[in-house]
Amino acid sequence: MKIYAPNVHLFAYQLRQTTNSNGAETDNLTPLLDGGKAIVKAFGIDTQIPTRDRPGYRVDLLAENLKNDAIVHFEKEPDADFTGIAYPVRIHDTYALALNIRRPERDRQDNKTELVEPTFFKQLNPQYCWHNIRPSIGKTLLLTAWYDPKNKWPFGQFQGKQDNFRELADRCLASFQGKDPLPPFYQSGELFGSPIYEYGIPGDANSNTQILVWIFRTSETDRQLQAHYPNLVDILCYRHKIAKSYNKSRSVYKVCFHESRKLENTFDRVEKNLDRGLKADSEEIKTWLKNFPRIAFEYDRLLQDLTNQLLTIQINSQNYKRELQSLQSQLPDRNLSILETFLESDRLFQEQIRSDLGYLQQRAKLLDRAVETIRSIVEIEQQESLQELNNNDRDLQNTIAIVGVGLSFAAVGATVSPYLIKEEPDRPLIPLDLSALNSVHPLIFALLFSGFCGLVGAIVTKLIQEFQDKCDP
Repeated sequence: MKIYAPNVHLFAYQLRQTTNSNGAETDNLTPLLDGGKAIVKAFGIDTQIPTRDRPGYRVDLLAENLKNDAIVHFEKEPDADFTGIAYPVRIHDTYALALNIRRPERDRQDNKTELVEPTFFKQLNPQYCWHNIRPSIGKTLLLTAWYDPKNKWPFGQFQGKQDNFRELADRCLASFQGKDPLPPFYQSGELFGSPIYEYGIPGDANSNTQILVWIFRTSETDRQLQAHYPNLVDILCYRHKIAKSYNKSRSVYKVCFHESRKLENTFDRVEKNLDRGLKADSEEIKTWLKNFPRIAFEYDRLLQDLTNQLLTIQINSQNYKRELQSLQSQLPDRNLSILETFLESDRLFQEQIRSDLGYLQQRAKLLDRAVETIRSIVEIEQQESLQELNNNDRDLQNTIAIVGVGLSFAAVGATVSPYLIKEEPDRPLIPLDLSALNSVHPLIFALLFSGFCGLVGAIVTKLIQEFQDKCDP
């Protein structure tokens, strides 16, 4: 089974500007164009793609000195085995480069070129040049070929021969891929009257490349492709921006989930330490409470980043629908279901991110409650410690007051004792005559009286304090 006039189209999308760590912005058009020129050079063709950016939402970037043609045409000299075009454009904040290398349909003598085997696609990918360009947002590789016109099938038999076209598409892609494995088959359908096959799962984190194989079975397909080429560039741009944002959301979600698990583990450790008797004012807990606001801020920033990815998908989803509706209005009788299918993936992307946000936000609330619980425990323990300290201070003050009043009463007792006790200075403090032991020396009597007065004062003071404690709320 041979094919006619095989083509390879590249639709590459690069973010217009990036910001480095110093806050300086870098324009990314030159790297994108250099990647395109490297592909062309692999075919032995040297070409320039002069560009000039201008204000506007959608701008054809080719300089005005190309006679207002938005496309650069080039071919290899002196023969014309390969020809092609380059079509650079800016769509809002994204640079797009559409590049086509093909085996021409007619040679220099205006004769139809010969049919070739599907293995010819290997020659259309020298040094795997199409795989070497890695734009930041993504790329689509479109392989097209005419089905052998000698074996045309009537349109009424097309659906019954779908497997045959799929087999041909697989052979073309396998030749193009070379040693690289075929990406997973995703879907098949019809576009502009010819079967088209898509490889690569939308939103696959391991690849930002979509591959399409389109088998032309009618000249109408080729005419419509040329007529609506800019629409296709825009539609694929919004598709890749949606898929890119979804891939970013997966990375952000993983970081958010990891951080929330780390916080949970920290909470569990703190609670266990508190249960084991670790003081709430310990350095570990103080450090953790001090660091938590910063950690919570980073977590909120990640959640905001996830929300931004959802908003980006929603905006580009509306743009995708608008471009698709515009194309459908120009082709009211054409089936565009293979392009519409992506909207279902887009819906699932948005639902997944909303689900992730709901889950992570709920975890954030639980984490906030855990923090408040730990802070409450810390505050309660601090209040208890303060109360215990206050009680100790109060007991000390009461003791000092009791002792002070007791000493004061004892001093008063000592002062008045000479007036109450008869002085006998000649009596010995410790009599040698044992018969006189039953007689107490006045000094001893005075000391006992003074001690009695001190004890009375202390008891009275203690009773007054207990009465005050009962009266205090």
